[in-house]
Parts: sequence; C-alpha cells; structure tokens
Amino acid sequence: MSTSIDYTAREYGGVDVPERLKEIRAAHDRLRTAAAELTEEGAREAIHLPGWTRGHVLIHLADLSRAFARQARYAVEGRTVEVYDGGRPTRDRRIEELHGEPVEWLRAQLSEGLTALEEAWDALGRDGWELPCAYRDSPLFAT
Repeated sequence: MSTSIDYTAREYGGVDVPERLKEIRAAHDRLRTAAAELTEEGAREAIHLPGWTRGHVLIHLADLSRAFARQARYAVEGRTVEVYDGGRPTRDRRIEELHGEPVEWLRAQLSEGLTALEEAWDALGRDGWELPCAYRDSPLFAT
C-alpha cells in the first residue's frame, strides 16, 4: 500500500488500532464469560428486541463474527464479497433456525466465531485496515 491511514487522526475518531483490538479482545472475553454462565432457560428468555431471545443474540453474534472474519480474509486477497454468504436472507434464516439450539452449542458457535474474527484481524497487520470490504462499502476499519 502506498500510504497508511492514520486512524489516530480526528477524522477516524482518534482510534489507535492496536489499543482498540485489546479492548475488543477484552470485550470478547467478557462475552464468553457471560455466555458460559447462561443456562438453557436463560438462553430462551426474551430480550428488548421484539421477538428475540438471548439465543437469537448468541447465534447472531457468532455469525456476525464469522461474517466480519470473512470480510477480512477476502479483502487480503483483494476481493470483496457479501457480508453474509447468501446475503441478509440467509442471515435472518440462520438466526431463526438456530436460536433454539442447546445453549452449549450456542456458546461453542459464539466462541468459534469470535476466535475466527480475532485470527482474521490479527492477520491484517497495521495497514490491512484500509483494505476495501463490502460491509457498508467501507474499509475493514468499519468492521
């Protein structure tokens, strides 16, 4: 790449990418811990999103993590692809089909998704964040 974007600049919100990645990993750890404490009954409890339970959120976060990892992997190859393989309809269908799976399975999906995302982001290096991706037609930084 010819020039590196200075994400600490004001127009990028003053974000230091390595520091932000540490914060995100800490948030992922907190999410894994919270999910580990979730019971079957808790996974079926309704939340403030109409029609959604905690199970919906777990599978959504698992799939979103995989989708963002996919954006990074393809961007490194110089390609852009839909955020979700199969687009939004596949995303919505998977959430509805899978939210009721056993909480242990949902936890595993979440952990695998977060790990895939962390590994894909680790592979980017400092300048990889400016690679284009399909998510909001923006650089990977937006993910």
